[in-house]
Amino acid sequence: SAVGRAGATLADGTYLSVVYGQPFVRGRVVFGGLVGWGAVWATGAHTSTEVAITRAVLFGGTRVEPGVYSLFSTPRPGRWTFHLNRALGMHLADDYDAALNVAEADAAPEALGEPVQALTLDFVPAGTEAGVDLRLRWDRTAVRVPIRPLP
Repeated sequence: SAVGRAGATLADGTYLSVVYGQPFVRGRVVFGGLVGWGAVWATGAHTSTEVAITRAVLFGGTRVEPGVYSLFSTPRPGRWTFHLNRALGMHLADDYDAALNVAEADAAPEALGEPVQALTLDFVPAGTEAGVDLRLRWDRTAVRVPIRPLP
Protein backbone atom coordinates (compact mmCIF):
# COMPACT_ATOMS: atom_id res chain seq x y z
CA SER A 1 0.00 0.00 0.00
CA ALA A 2 1.07 3.57 -0.66
CA VAL A 3 1.45 6.17 2.10
CA GLY A 4 -1.12 8.96 2.15
CA ARG A 5 -0.60 12.36 3.77
CA ALA A 6 -2.72 15.46 4.28
CA GLY A 7 -2.41 18.64 6.30
CA ALA A 8 -4.40 21.75 7.21
CA THR A 9 -3.89 24.97 9.13
CA LEU A 10 -6.77 26.44 11.14
CA ALA A 11 -7.40 30.19 11.40
CA ASP A 12 -5.80 30.27 14.88
CA GLY A 13 -2.56 28.76 13.50
CA THR A 14 -3.18 25.18 14.63
CA TYR A 15 -1.57 22.75 12.20
CA LEU A 16 -3.08 19.30 11.66
CA SER A 17 -1.63 16.41 9.70
CA VAL A 18 -2.57 12.83 8.99
CA VAL A 19 -0.32 10.01 7.69
CA TYR A 20 -1.81 6.65 6.76
CA GLY A 21 -1.33 3.45 4.79
CA GLN A 22 -3.42 3.80 1.63
CA PRO A 23 -5.02 0.52 0.54
CA PHE A 24 -6.95 0.14 -2.73
CA VAL A 25 -10.32 -1.48 -3.39
CA ARG A 26 -8.95 -3.91 -6.03
CA GLY A 27 -12.37 -5.45 -6.63
CA ARG A 28 -12.95 -6.32 -2.99
CA VAL A 29 -15.98 -5.64 -0.81
CA VAL A 30 -14.52 -3.03 1.54
CA PHE A 31 -16.94 -2.20 4.36
CA GLY A 32 -18.69 -5.27 5.67
CA GLY A 33 -16.01 -7.40 3.97
CA LEU A 34 -12.33 -6.44 4.09
CA VAL A 35 -13.16 -4.07 6.98
CA GLY A 36 -15.72 -5.82 9.16
CA TRP A 37 -18.77 -4.07 10.55
CA GLY A 38 -18.41 -3.35 14.26
CA ALA A 39 -14.69 -4.20 14.35
CA VAL A 40 -12.02 -1.66 15.35
CA TRP A 41 -9.97 -0.78 12.27
CA ALA A 42 -6.61 1.04 11.99
CA THR A 43 -8.24 3.43 9.47
CA GLY A 44 -5.64 2.45 6.91
CA ALA A 45 -3.24 -0.32 5.96
CA HIS A 46 -0.41 -1.86 7.99
CA THR A 47 0.58 0.61 10.74
CA SER A 48 -2.03 2.63 12.62
CA THR A 49 -2.93 6.00 11.09
CA GLU A 50 -1.31 8.98 12.84
CA VAL A 51 -2.83 12.41 13.45
CA ALA A 52 -0.63 15.29 14.65
CA ILE A 53 -2.11 18.38 16.33
CA THR A 54 -0.02 21.45 17.27
CA ARG A 55 -2.56 23.21 19.57
CA ALA A 56 -5.47 21.99 21.65
CA VAL A 57 -8.61 21.41 19.55
CA LEU A 58 -12.07 19.90 19.83
CA PHE A 59 -12.11 16.50 18.14
CA GLY A 60 -15.76 15.65 17.67
CA GLY A 61 -16.54 17.89 20.66
CA THR A 62 -13.85 16.53 23.03
CA ARG A 63 -10.84 18.64 23.95
CA VAL A 64 -7.59 17.09 22.73
CA GLU A 65 -4.20 18.46 23.75
CA PRO A 66 -1.36 18.98 21.24
CA GLY A 67 0.43 15.79 20.28
CA VAL A 68 0.54 12.84 17.93
CA TYR A 69 -2.18 10.21 18.16
CA SER A 70 -3.28 7.04 16.42
CA LEU A 71 -6.64 7.15 14.66
CA PHE A 72 -8.84 4.09 14.75
CA SER A 73 -12.42 3.71 13.65
CA THR A 74 -15.28 1.30 14.16
CA PRO A 75 -17.46 1.30 11.04
CA ARG A 76 -21.12 0.32 11.21
CA PRO A 77 -23.69 0.59 8.42
CA GLY A 78 -25.42 3.67 9.89
CA ARG A 79 -22.82 5.11 12.26
CA TRP A 80 -19.06 5.15 12.63
CA THR A 81 -17.05 5.81 15.77
CA PHE A 82 -13.59 7.37 15.47
CA HIS A 83 -11.10 6.77 18.29
CA LEU A 84 -8.10 9.04 18.90
CA ASN A 85 -5.59 6.96 20.85
CA ARG A 86 -2.33 7.95 22.59
CA ALA A 87 -0.40 4.76 21.64
CA LEU A 88 1.62 4.97 18.40
CA GLY A 89 3.10 2.59 15.83
CA MET A 90 0.64 -0.24 16.27
CA HIS A 91 0.29 -2.92 13.62
CA LEU A 92 -3.30 -2.72 12.36
CA ALA A 93 -5.60 -2.93 15.41
CA ASP A 94 -3.70 -5.85 16.96
CA ASP A 95 -2.49 -3.82 19.95
CA TYR A 96 -5.39 -1.36 20.15
CA ASP A 97 -6.30 -0.56 23.75
CA ALA A 98 -9.52 1.47 24.24
CA ALA A 99 -8.26 2.56 27.67
CA LEU A 100 -5.69 4.74 25.83
CA ASN A 101 -8.33 6.68 23.87
CA VAL A 102 -8.24 10.44 24.44
CA ALA A 103 -11.37 11.16 22.39
CA GLU A 104 -14.15 9.41 20.49
CA ALA A 105 -16.49 10.88 17.90
CA ASP A 106 -19.51 9.40 16.17
CA ALA A 107 -20.25 10.25 12.55
CA ALA A 108 -22.85 9.27 9.97
CA PRO A 109 -21.49 7.75 6.76
CA GLU A 110 -22.55 9.13 3.38
CA ALA A 111 -22.90 7.15 0.16
CA LEU A 112 -20.74 8.33 -2.73
CA GLY A 113 -22.05 8.22 -6.29
CA GLU A 114 -18.65 7.33 -7.73
CA PRO A 115 -16.29 4.91 -5.99
CA VAL A 116 -12.93 6.07 -4.65
CA GLN A 117 -10.38 3.33 -5.37
CA ALA A 118 -7.69 4.39 -2.85
CA LEU A 119 -8.48 5.13 0.77
CA THR A 120 -8.25 8.92 1.02
CA LEU A 121 -8.06 10.99 4.20
CA ASP A 122 -8.05 14.77 3.90
CA PHE A 123 -9.11 17.93 5.68
CA VAL A 124 -12.02 19.90 4.23
CA PRO A 125 -13.59 23.22 5.26
CA ALA A 126 -16.32 22.87 7.86
CA GLY A 127 -18.84 25.00 6.00
CA THR A 128 -20.02 27.95 8.07
CA GLU A 129 -18.15 26.83 11.21
CA ALA A 130 -14.52 27.51 12.04
CA GLY A 131 -12.23 24.52 11.70
CA VAL A 132 -12.16 21.57 9.37
CA ASP A 133 -13.59 18.10 9.01
CA LEU A 134 -11.24 15.14 8.77
CA ARG A 135 -12.82 13.33 5.82
CA LEU A 136 -12.43 9.65 4.96
CA ARG A 137 -13.41 8.43 1.48
CA TRP A 138 -13.06 4.89 0.24
CA ASP A 139 -15.08 2.77 -2.16
CA ARG A 140 -18.57 4.29 -2.05
CA THR A 141 -18.40 5.65 1.51
CA ALA A 142 -17.47 9.04 2.96
CA VAL A 143 -17.37 9.95 6.66
CA ARG A 144 -16.42 13.25 8.34
CA VAL A 145 -15.20 14.02 11.86
CA PRO A 146 -15.28 17.67 13.01
CA ILE A 147 -12.07 19.26 14.28
CA ARG A 148 -12.60 22.74 15.68
CA PRO A 149 -10.39 25.34 17.34
CA LEU A 150 -11.10 26.00 21.01
CA PRO A 151 -13.60 28.81 21.60
